[in-house]
Amino acid sequence: MEKRTDKATKQIRLLVSVFLSLLGLIALFLIFFYLMQGEGQLSAGGSIHEKPLIVLDAGHGGFDGGAVAPDGMAEAEINLAFCRILKPILESYGFEVLLTRKDASSLEKPDAGSTIRAKKRSDMQNRLEMMQAQPGSIFISIHQNASPYRSANGSVVYYSVSDPASKQLAEALQAAFIAYLQPENKRTAVAAGSNLYLLKNATGIAVLVECGFLSHAEEYQKLKESDYQKAFCLTLAHTLAKELPQLVGGETSSQQQEEISSESISS
Repeated sequence: MEKRTDKATKQIRLLVSVFLSLLGLIALFLIFFYLMQGEGQLSAGGSIHEKPLIVLDAGHGGFDGGAVAPDGMAEAEINLAFCRILKPILESYGFEVLLTRKDASSLEKPDAGSTIRAKKRSDMQNRLEMMQAQPGSIFISIHQNASPYRSANGSVVYYSVSDPASKQLAEALQAAFIAYLQPENKRTAVAAGSNLYLLKNATGIAVLVECGFLSHAEEYQKLKESDYQKAFCLTLAHTLAKELPQLVGGETSSQQQEEISSESISS
């Protein structure tokens, strides 16, 4: 009797696992469908303007694990997982992508010193040098958030104030994450402060994406699931491709056009 019960339990678990996998695939397809609906071909994002190189930065790594989830998983590991998925998606949109790191290692120089502070300074300087060595590129840094307040959740995009296009990209990404993945997210894009070294020193388009909170139990489960990572990366890549003409071509976005029209009417 017990053997039959165990067998039935295993079968149920297998069916549930298959069902959940199918749900994940369906959700990914629906997100892709809605992203493409009404957009038509992406010729406006690629054929008119030459696509810039994307410097894709997986935050932290090596000695610096970043934030830590309740089960001990380091932020750096999840950041890298997102970037490994995002790179080929961006390439499928015609972008050339340069990863700041391809594995779990950090980027400090061998002679950086033995202290964590010295290693961190060298690591950040090397990332900045990689960004600055690619003039005209778009810099995207992927991170995960954490908070002592367990209810804190939702993606938030930070932008460099050195280039107005950074704000435009950040706002577009923030809106897309909310529209397609996080309808209850009330956060808005945020101008980077002096504590965000790479964005502070960027000279071109640069954003930092906090995908979600490791400290939020439900959101953390999503952040470490490959289906959600794929959906998130697809949303990011599509939004970037859609916004590209305005970012590099100096064209006016539809939102800016509406604001200009309103100002003209009021004056």
